[in-house]
Amino acid sequence: MIKKVLIIILVLLSTWVEAQSTYKGISLTYGTRPTISDNFKWDEEDAGLSIPIHIDDDNTVTIYSQITQKYIAISSGETLDEYSTMWKTIDVDGNRCNIYITNMNNSVYLFVEYKNYGWFYELAEY
Repeated sequence: MIKKVLIIILVLLSTWVEAQSTYKGISLTYGTRPTISDNFKWDEEDAGLSIPIHIDDDNTVTIYSQITQKYIAISSGETLDEYSTMWKTIDVDGNRCNIYITNMNNSVYLFVEYKNYGWFYELAEY
């Protein structure tokens, strides 16, 4: 009996952990900048999306858009302020970029930043 209860608890716990790291991107905004020291100029937001985004325990981020994007953390998360954390990452092509998770205006955003371009998703839990 105890063995069955432990198995059920483990299954429920693993489902809960999985649910805590799977989101959907509900909007997407692209931006460019001439140099890394310039601010991004953001284009219009593309809303009404439902793009699955998975964040593993090791902070590997996989975005299941038309082309699957995968970013592997090469640093531990750096807390930038009370709202934002940044990870240095490498994409599947070996390019370095940064991933930010930001809580702002009661919403959570995932921002992918390369040298001259970037984009961000507004996230919602599945």
